[in-house]
Amino acid sequence: TGGGNFGGMSNVIVDSDAFGRAQATLTLGLIVGYNNATVEISGISGTVTLLFTSDAVATLPDRIIIISGQSQTGVVGQPLMLPFVVEVQDVFGNPLPDVNVRFIIDLGGGYLSTTNPVRTNVLGQAQTILTLGTLTGWNNVTAEITATGISSVIFSAWGGPDAPAQVIQISGDGQTAVVGAALPLPMTVLVTDAYGNPVEGAQVNVSIPGGDARGTVVGDPAPITNATGHAHAYILLGNVSGPLSVVFDGPNGTSVTFTATALAGPPHTVSVVSGDGQTAVVGTVLPLPMTVLVTDAYGNPASGATVWFNVTAGDASVTGSNPATYSRVMAPIRELFAQVPEARV
Repeated sequence: TGGGNFGGMSNVIVDSDAFGRAQATLTLGLIVGYNNATVEISGISGTVTLLFTSDAVATLPDRIIIISGQSQTGVVGQPLMLPFVVEVQDVFGNPLPDVNVRFIIDLGGGYLSTTNPVRTNVLGQAQTILTLGTLTGWNNVTAEITATGISSVIFSAWGGPDAPAQVIQISGDGQTAVVGAALPLPMTVLVTDAYGNPVEGAQVNVSIPGGDARGTVVGDPAPITNATGHAHAYILLGNVSGPLSVVFDGPNGTSVTFTATALAGPPHTVSVVSGDGQTAVVGTVLPLPMTVLVTDAYGNPASGATVWFNVTAGDASVTGSNPATYSRVMAPIRELFAQVPEARV
C-alpha cells in the first residue's frame, strides 16, 4: 500500500545471494502516510510472508491554495458567515501541518479573528474570519507563507450597506416660484446606514404642512431610494403665497425639512382698503392716505404692482409721485404730510 514501487515496478522477484540474503529498494509513493511492502518466500514448508512498513512524510512547502470562503457577500461592520480557509501543500500536493500562514487585510479595512502567524493544522489548513470594514465595496485579504518563491492567494468579499439609519438633505432647498406653478428643481435626499453608506430601496415619506393650499407632491409621496441612495420629490405650489415647508421623513425617526417661497401671481384685482369718504377744509391735505390692495387671482397681495391715483371730479390734486406701488414706496410721503397743521384740521 501507499503507492510506492521497486524501480518502477509494483513487484520484483529476487534470488537470495551466497549469504542467503535478498533485497529490493522501495521508492515511496507521493502520498503522505504509511507504505507497506510484503515479501513472500516459497519452497520453505509452504509460503512465508513478511511485512515491511515505512512512513512517507511531506517535503517542503511548495504552494498555498484556497479551500473555501472565497467571494462572500456580507454587511459592513459585520463578520462574514464563513471563514477564509487555505491549505499549504508540498510539490506532490500533500498537506503540510505546522506551517506559519499570515493573513493580511489589503483593501476595505475591518479586522481578522486571528493574529499572525496562524499555524496549519494536521490537515495542512489555516483559517481566519474577516469582520468587514464600514465602507461599502470590496474587501481583500491576502494569505501567504514566508517561503521564497511561493505565490500568495487573495480572498475577496463584498460589503453591502447596513440597514437605513438616517436621511440627509442634498439639493432643492430655498426655491421660489409663482403660486400654482411647479418648483423648477426636485427636492433630493440621501438615505444612508449608520456608517454613511448610501442605501438602495429605502422608503421616505414626503409631506407639506398646511395641506394642498400650500402645495402638493407630484407623483409618489413615498419615493424609494435608487441605486445611489437618493430619493426625489417634485412640488407643485398651492394658491397661497408665502413660505412653505416640505418634510422628508426617513428611517429611525429622522427627517429633514426643505423650505420654498410661493410668490403672488400677476395683478388681478384692486380693492379699497381705507381713506374713502373723508372730509377736510378746501386746500388742505386729507388726514388719511387713500389705500388700495392689489391681489392676484387667488387673493394674494401682489407686490410691485403699478397703481395710478387720478382725480376724476373736483379741483383736487394728488400729492406724491404717480404711479405708486403696493410695495409702500408712498409711505414716507404720507407720513410727512400727516405732520402738517392742515392735516390736523
